Amino acid sequence: MLIMCRRVDTTSLDEIASAIGPWTKLVWLESPTNPRQMVSNIREIVKMAHAHDALVLVDNSIMSPVVSQPLELGADIVMHSATKFIAGHSDVMAGVLVVRGDRLCMDFLYSELLAKELYFLQNAEGFGLAPFDCWLCLRGIKTMASRIEKQ
Repeated sequence: MLIMCRRVDTTSLDEIASAIGPWTKLVWLESPTNPRQMVSNIREIVKMAHAHDALVLVDNSIMSPVVSQPLELGADIVMHSATKFIAGHSDVMAGVLVVRGDRLCMDFLYSELLAKELYFLQNAEGFGLAPFDCWLCLRGIKTMASRIEKQ
């Protein structure tokens, strides 16, 4: 299997349009970007990717899920850093992958299969969090909205 990656400026819709084609399977972007804080038009990128039956993964690591919700903009997969905003105390190393689970996406069945595949990998490879790490994240989730509001 050959995997080819192309790096493009995701703030330029023209660059994205020229990079996406029938061979494209995944468009992976970060918005806002780190460290330059450049914002991409997620909704338009999703339209372009879905026109070619490609998935869209948004790395939302430097933005709180309280403030930025790429699934609402059509993304298929969103990656959050639980270390930063979710846990909020920098005392756990964790991440979250969220998969679209409604019919706004390409296909509900496909989304369900994607979630099952990710769960299989999580279970098979053992990279789920330990109970105490889960508790640390849960503690942070309870205060996340008020922490973000204060920031």
